[in-house]
Amino acid sequence: MLNNQLLIELLYTFIIVSSSLFIYLKTKKLYSLTTHQGIRSFRDAFFYLGLAFIIRFILFLLPSFALGTTTLYPLGLGFNLLLFYTLSMGGFSLVYSLVWKHFHQRRIILLHMVAIGISIIDVFYISKIFFIIQLVVLLYAISIMYSNYMSASTKSVFQQSYFIALILAFIGYLTNFLVDVFVVSYPFIKYYAYIITVLVFMIFAFGVWRRLKWPKKENV
Repeated sequence: MLNNQLLIELLYTFIIVSSSLFIYLKTKKLYSLTTHQGIRSFRDAFFYLGLAFIIRFILFLLPSFALGTTTLYPLGLGFNLLLFYTLSMGGFSLVYSLVWKHFHQRRIILLHMVAIGISIIDVFYISKIFFIIQLVVLLYAISIMYSNYMSASTKSVFQQSYFIALILAFIGYLTNFLVDVFVVSYPFIKYYAYIITVLVFMIFAFGVWRRLKWPKKENV
């Protein structure tokens, strides 16, 4: 595996970005028909997440360009800031898609400001603060989704997929956090995180596909 790292990273990125693009395009069409703000935020979440994994792959390739230190360092710094910003906005947008009715739409600007703050703090001051905040945010999302799911009169496939994917997303972030801490001692641990992350995106994509395939039988 270690000898085929480029192929693994390329395949991993392709699956994640393809799933994100599928979800984004399908929910964009659904939003244009309904103007549902929760669907819009859900769509935006996968725009940010897909972009984040493209940036992540660029960061993986960056050392291969054999650029000088004076060029490589600011590029890496800039892409890292963008990576944490887009990942943060992806998580925030997922949660916002569940609670948008309780917040004024303009407050989404605050989410952008918080995401920028997280990226700056993580890159320059407190490493791993991003993971801690995202784990808390995902726990909050899971609690909301569980409450919505249990109170719903009919349980849709989309709700089930969403709830399962949020739990897997939490496990994925937790695994990635552990990877960040223990990867030096256990280099193969990151491949478990890859598998979980791919499952999360594929489950979300499956839920969207099922929701759009039988729109009259499922509730958003």
